[in-house]
Amino acid sequence: MSGPEDTDDGKDAPEAAGTPPGGEAEPEAKASQSPGPEGPPAVPSAAHSVWGRLFRDAQNIVTVIGAMIVTAAAVSLVVYFTVDVIWGFTNRYASLVVYLLLPGAFVAGLALIPIGIWRTRLHRARVRADERLQPYPVIDFNDRRVRLTWSFVIGLTFLNIAILGVAAYKGLEYTDSVEFCGDLCHSVMNPQRVSHADSPHARVPCVDCHIGAGASWFVQAKLSGLRQVWAVATGSYSRPIPTPVENLRPARETCEACHWPQKFYGDRFLVRTHFASDETNTHDRTALLVKTGGGDPKLGLHGGIHWFHMEGQHEIRFIPADRRQQSMAFVRYRTPDGEVFEFTNADHPPAPGAELRVMDCVTCHNQPTHGFKLPSEALDDALALGRLDPTLPFLKREALAVVSGEYASESEARRRIESALLAFYRLSYPDLAETRADAIRTAIRVVGDVWARNVFPEMKITWGTYPDNVGHPHAVAVPDDHEGRTNDTCLMCHATDSPPDAPTAIPHVAAADTSCLACHAPVGPADRGFPGCFRCHNDRMTMTSGPRPIAIATTCDSCHLMTFLGQGDFVVPRSFLGQP
Repeated sequence: MSGPEDTDDGKDAPEAAGTPPGGEAEPEAKASQSPGPEGPPAVPSAAHSVWGRLFRDAQNIVTVIGAMIVTAAAVSLVVYFTVDVIWGFTNRYASLVVYLLLPGAFVAGLALIPIGIWRTRLHRARVRADERLQPYPVIDFNDRRVRLTWSFVIGLTFLNIAILGVAAYKGLEYTDSVEFCGDLCHSVMNPQRVSHADSPHARVPCVDCHIGAGASWFVQAKLSGLRQVWAVATGSYSRPIPTPVENLRPARETCEACHWPQKFYGDRFLVRTHFASDETNTHDRTALLVKTGGGDPKLGLHGGIHWFHMEGQHEIRFIPADRRQQSMAFVRYRTPDGEVFEFTNADHPPAPGAELRVMDCVTCHNQPTHGFKLPSEALDDALALGRLDPTLPFLKREALAVVSGEYASESEARRRIESALLAFYRLSYPDLAETRADAIRTAIRVVGDVWARNVFPEMKITWGTYPDNVGHPHAVAVPDDHEGRTNDTCLMCHATDSPPDAPTAIPHVAAADTSCLACHAPVGPADRGFPGCFRCHNDRMTMTSGPRPIAIATTCDSCHLMTFLGQGDFVVPRSFLGQP
């Protein structure tokens, strides 16, 4: 009775000892555990199974799209960078896409690759609940395939870092370029781009003045740029761009990197040209000896404009009465001796708690690069440079009238300028309109260029939108009304001595003790009607009336052999200007 039971127990004993059921797997197990004739047994690699599963999991649409984006972005970056470095070819829109947008796409593609793998593994875990997913891969560097895989991954990582590094460098370099600042946002910054290209600072990049050196101002500028990009994208930017720029880096940290006030030469001689609005476009020149000044007595006269405004322990602080700083509400002037003078604008007193600003370079040089002229100035320059022919009768007058009009676009302005000038010469000078047709056509084109250089309707920029304070040709309103100012105040910046070869200059200031302001009014542009003379001398009316009047165009300097240089200027003999 016990035999069969013993037999069953004997059969179960090997299984209890760990033998697989059926007894067929035992030879395979033994074979796998004993060395064969060809060497040691092949042990399954856990790492190999993990990486094999990884590549299987990568076969999904998200990972494939990520890999395609990474590949396309990397190839585009490398090719464009190579062309840029070797041949110097750049395009503002291509640079925007390659250096600013593609790096973001490259990083996004890299992120999609693991996201797709992770989603696939989660899906497999839901479908095959019996399969446990290990939270971390088993990495065994004793396995050659693992080492090769990780060498490949590390190599790709360094390649990605190199690609992103080059893209980041070129992207920052591109955002610091004049092309990016002026051309990319064409409709917004076009006026500033045009004026920059036509300025003495045309070869100075925008960032040298608007950002300067150092990381802190760079970061501030880029963060501020995000707000400006949003304004451009939404169309909420100001029209025109307001000036002065708020939170601009101090001029001592930017302007004085190239312009060193302590090394300025004491005096500067200027000659300005003016053309009258008469039939012959009468040519007149203004000679100025400006005491620029500086901080080093060895380099010229000690003192002058810069010295008394900024250097030598002089300090001026002010509160503007308007945003454009064209009127002062309060001015405080401290001398090197510690004496303080304060001026308050009775009509526009400073607001309580208003910030005192320190006068620096850009207070006066408020348009050093982005300058826009008034129509008379712009036409005078064109006539002086020969772009406009001064032999065309009444060209200055007619050009000034037509260029001062309001037009909705450049095409409309050029069309109406052309029709107005052609109509004038055909009606008033029909013969000249035929014989000088080419000169008239050139004048039409140049007058149109003058308008297009200074007026931008799309940004609401017209004549006088951006006043230039240098030389106070159109004087800035100051707290007091100049009453009681002494000649010494003017002479701090302006010389009155006659040139050596002109002993006949009339010494009004020295002989008659006449105030400078009696002739040189502190407001308004130069009036060629000589109002300064007529404040004291009223004989002109008698000379132009009576039975034998002289020409009405005769002015004081016709007989007194000097050129009266208008308001804001001073008197210089004609002989000094090379005139008979």
